Amino acid sequence: MTVEEAILFLDNLVYEQTEKHLSRLQQSIIRGVVGGLTYQEIQQNEQKYESKRT
Repeated sequence: MTVEEAILFLDNLVYEQTEKHLSRLQQSIIRGVVGGLTYQEIQQNEQKYESKRT
């Protein structure tokens, strides 16, 4: 199972229970943890993403 498949699986589980999908940030955290990143590295990646969006 790839990370993206795992995220889709988890998103479906969360949605079944809460009727809400995982946020982009939650998905990024999952990708980072699976990829072996620290919380600080995940945060830095998010800051880069946000600065590109604006």
